[in-house]
Amino acid sequence: AAERAKLEAAEAARRAHRAELERRKRDEEAKEVITGIRKTLKRWAQDCFAKEDKRQKLAEKGVLKCFVPAPASDGVVKEHLERLISSYGAKYVVVKNPPSAKAR
Repeated sequence: AAERAKLEAAEAARRAHRAELERRKRDEEAKEVITGIRKTLKRWAQDCFAKEDKRQKLAEKGVLKCFVPAPASDGVVKEHLERLISSYGAKYVVVKNPPSAKAR
């Protein structure tokens, strides 16, 4: 019985360790995605203010849209992304079938 308890405790420790490694991997992947999106948003914003036609469109409509690819996730990426976008004073909207890059 004592031997069985030791084996069960060891197995529980292995499962907990695996779960922690998976959580760390998900967090690291989320950070990479958010870093890429942050770079995209920065380039997009710089481009919008550098090009006359985009500045004109912003002045006319008051709104510009930036589509960024984000993986469907367990919520980690979504949470970080919502926080990032709201920090810019922007609105986060999920678009299932965004327009192609050529149509923009």
